Order: sequence, then C-alpha cells, then structure tokens
Amino acid sequence: MRISQRLAERRAMRHRNDSYCRVDISPLITIVLILLVVLVSAPIPHHGGTFGILHLPVARNASPTIGAQRDDALLVAVPRDGAVYVGTTQVPRDILADALRVKFSKTSEKRLYLGVDAKTRYSDVCAVLDATQLAGIQDISVMTRSN
Repeated sequence: MRISQRLAERRAMRHRNDSYCRVDISPLITIVLILLVVLVSAPIPHHGGTFGILHLPVARNASPTIGAQRDDALLVAVPRDGAVYVGTTQVPRDILADALRVKFSKTSEKRLYLGVDAKTRYSDVCAVLDATQLAGIQDISVMTRSN
C-alpha cells in the first residue's frame, strides 16, 4: 500500500490545479478603451456660444438669424450684471467703441448681433448702443427667442 500511496501522491502532484485567484482586468481595460473612443469621437454639443449665458427676451415675431452663427460674426453680449462681452472677451465700457471698431473692420458681414439678457438694466443697453454709434456701426440685430 505504501507504493500505491506514493503513486497516488505523484499523480496528484502531476494533475495539480495551477489556477490562481486573481482579478482579470483585461475586460475592464477593453470597456474603458471603448468608452474613450466613443466619447472622443462624439460631437461636442453646442450651447449657444456667446449667447448661451443669456436669457434672451421672448418675441412673437422672432426670425432666425443665420449670420449670427458665422465664425466671423460680431457678437456683443450684455448679461444681467451689465458687463459687456465682444465675442467671448469681456471689454471695459471706456474702450468698447474702439474694440467694436477694430472687430467690425475684420468681419465680412457688416452687422452687429446684440444679445441682451431679459433682466439687464436699460441704461446698460443704452451705453452699448452709444458705443456702437461711436464706432460707426449702423446695422444692428437684437437677438431674441421665439415663444
């Protein structure tokens, strides 16, 4: 019996289970790479650009302004706090007319698109309109949204 016991032990050693207890992270890496490819290739949603920060006033007869979506369009935004943004850059009011004149000379469409928050003070809007008049801009489109 002793020999048979040794033979049984040798067989057991030969057929020993070599599996390890470990976590396989290759499926995790695969899923992360797939998510990375999907999220990088997905288009970035457009939130309205300069006018995305504004709550534009509602108008019954609002018409779409295709020109405001051009890359070289002159966009001026006046949010609720009264600051003035030309494009995405905040401009102090004392140099607003000069900044508008410089930007206006670089645009192909000679029109200014003015976006004003619905709760902006009227005096802030008048100051911007005065600056546009000093810059020599006469064609102004006031941005609204339809109901």
